[in-house]
Amino acid sequence: MSNKKILIIDANFKDNTLTQMFSDKIKEDKVLNSDEMRKSEVNINFDNYIFPTSFDHIDVIGCKTTALSPSEIFTSHQLRELLSFISHRYDYIIIEAAELNQYADSKELTSYVDKIVAVFSAKTDLKHADKTSIDYLKSLNGKFAGSILNKVKLENLNS
Repeated sequence: MSNKKILIIDANFKDNTLTQMFSDKIKEDKVLNSDEMRKSEVNINFDNYIFPTSFDHIDVIGCKTTALSPSEIFTSHQLRELLSFISHRYDYIIIEAAELNQYADSKELTSYVDKIVAVFSAKTDLKHADKTSIDYLKSLNGKFAGSILNKVKLENLNS
């Protein structure tokens, strides 16, 4: 509604739900961890990996599910090159990463981002691993921008 350009990058290589959600828009061979991109050391045409969604001003970059982490898929040069390429084209770049409690993927991406927003489910209880992750987020020298509580029942919002 604000006409801001947004790019969503699905870097959740463990569970590529965003890529699946936009599968009718994304070409399977043009995703972050495609064989073509992983084999290319230089001259990646990142335009080939960006796809418009059905939402105005929102584009997406998809990924394939894999057990590999971001640092196993990309060189830091490739990821920095991608972010440099897209940073002047979008007002907001949102990178979804794997669950912080179970994988190192999110921690590997922290050096590439300005802010981090944690997402918690209202359907689960906070566990010790969650508290450890929250402590980690608080230790990020101002990068932690807050959290989102999803899966909230609408009737619980009226009280």
